[in-house]
Amino acid sequence: MKVKCIDIGCWKGRLTIGKTYEVIYEDNNWYWIIIDDIGDEKWFPKRRFTLLSEIRNDTINKLL
Repeated sequence: MKVKCIDIGCWKGRLTIGKTYEVIYEDNNWYWIIIDDIGDEKWFPKRRFTLLSEIRNDTINKLL
């Protein structure tokens, strides 16, 4: 699954707003990102991201 960063919070240097990241695992409130901006695997809060599928669906709905 892919997610787009919408807020970096305290993760400056590890996340970039607008960048897409691959998720390898998720639980209730967290995503495990394959590689962050410094090349590490790390847990990040879900509230910092939006799913690419949600962005795509919103775009399609606006066009209809």
